[in-house]
Amino acid sequence: PQASAFLSGLQDTAYHLPEEPRLRRAFLAPLLLEDLNRITAGESVLEPADWARHTDVAGFESPEEKGSLDLFWQLVAEYSAEDRQRLLQVRAASKRRAG
Repeated sequence: PQASAFLSGLQDTAYHLPEEPRLRRAFLAPLLLEDLNRITAGESVLEPADWARHTDVAGFESPEEKGSLDLFWQLVAEYSAEDRQRLLQVRAASKRRAG
């Protein structure tokens, strides 16, 4: 429901933009891609401990594999919030291509 309301509002706004390209650019220039991302995806902070708890790690059973996972999450904890977001985007994109 929220996504369709947002899309409807965006379409309505686009429909009412001025015809002249210069004016259209001036209207849209303040809307940065980052702002659009915040509007559509929210402004959450990815906490590695929460992320790890909600990640399916089936198949990583051995002590060595579990140690590798622990090391991975330690490294993720050192990432900046922006780098964590990028990691999630890369992972989500690769999962969509594989599925």
